[in-house]
Amino acid sequence: MIREAQELFDAILPKSAAADRRAKVQRSKWSERHRLHVLLDVAKASAGILPNRIREPWLLAELSAIIDVVKIWKKEPNWREIEPSLVNSSDFSHVVATLMVAEHLRESGHKVQLIPTTANASPDLRVQAIGGKQSWIQIECKQPKILSGKPFKLSSAEALKVVNQTMRKGKRQLGNKQPGMLAICTYNQAEPNLDVLRQAIVTRLGYTSRAELAGIIMFSLNNLVTMKPGELNFSPILRFEFMKNPAYFGPIEISDAARSDESLGTGHIIGTQVKEPLTEIVVDDFTLLQREVGKSILDAKSATSTKELESNTRVRAERLPSFKEHPVERAVVVWEGSQYSRFFKGEGNLNYVCGNCGTCLAERVWKLSCSNIIVQCPTCGLYSEFPVVDPSSFAITQNIGIEPAIYRFANTVFVKRGICLIGVGRRFSRP
Repeated sequence: MIREAQELFDAILPKSAAADRRAKVQRSKWSERHRLHVLLDVAKASAGILPNRIREPWLLAELSAIIDVVKIWKKEPNWREIEPSLVNSSDFSHVVATLMVAEHLRESGHKVQLIPTTANASPDLRVQAIGGKQSWIQIECKQPKILSGKPFKLSSAEALKVVNQTMRKGKRQLGNKQPGMLAICTYNQAEPNLDVLRQAIVTRLGYTSRAELAGIIMFSLNNLVTMKPGELNFSPILRFEFMKNPAYFGPIEISDAARSDESLGTGHIIGTQVKEPLTEIVVDDFTLLQREVGKSILDAKSATSTKELESNTRVRAERLPSFKEHPVERAVVVWEGSQYSRFFKGEGNLNYVCGNCGTCLAERVWKLSCSNIIVQCPTCGLYSEFPVVDPSSFAITQNIGIEPAIYRFANTVFVKRGICLIGVGRRFSRP
């Protein structure tokens, strides 16, 4: 491994050696030095004391995994643009984690592009969806320092701080126009820490309104320890888990179905499940609307995690603009049931209320659940209008177009994540 690493990083080691020597003189912690030099030092120390014992075998497993992934991606045409980033000690582990995420997705059948660092903010990867128009989804990888060194007990507050910082910093790279994902990359973290981080991700996604963020990948490089009589083996093991953003209504659907793979570890794998589903229907009466909404069901994972998401969702109220004039040639919803409950209800993070009297008209829905629809408040009688959303936001998702008419509700319509109810004109056509 020592010889292979020296050959593989022949352009990196000389350029990063001086900075690492200074870090040694200053007695910096090993986690603050250049990771490649730390791993090689451990390998050389182990080579000098074998066969009696071995230094930090988990670090040798990490070196083995790094060598494997760099050997593959060094053959790519744009490697010369990526390689200089490995010289910087703070960038090395980030680049390696990005390569590991990229290689997993490529092995799963996706076309993957590495995006070199430039003066302008940009994501780390682009991944092409399977099916549909084969659109691209962006991925920004982050490796928090607190989760890349020596294992420790991670608190809920620390985990939530990590997720908040990741979302804030990643927003600049991903922007707000194209679908994207964040990847939080960790190294050598115990299962309790990953559990705490997973819960923090679910909690934080529960109250975001970023409709372009598909969700967050939790990627971990750990070590599989196998024990035999007189023998202790450490092997690198990769694990991917994907947590959906409940507010995401974008064109690309990410499945989090679990898949077991001995070479990659176990977990919720993003594999050939990055797809572009498309269903569009136009309705012109209340019964048909209820039927079409009911036909769209959540996947099994979402259904089982509904209570968890709901308990972690922070709901805020938003007043809709109200007016007295009776709307013409619009989709208008009025209440004719015996006792008013809500026009629409979901498991999202928004309560839409009448702009005049504050009556709740839509409970726990998402920003893109309703667009260009007018409701008559059952309390004050004024009309309120759901905001008109840019059609590009829901151009190829699960759309239900509602033609201009009076829709008389006798009970609540339950909306689901990813379904957009859109008031449309008589001649509806796909955007």
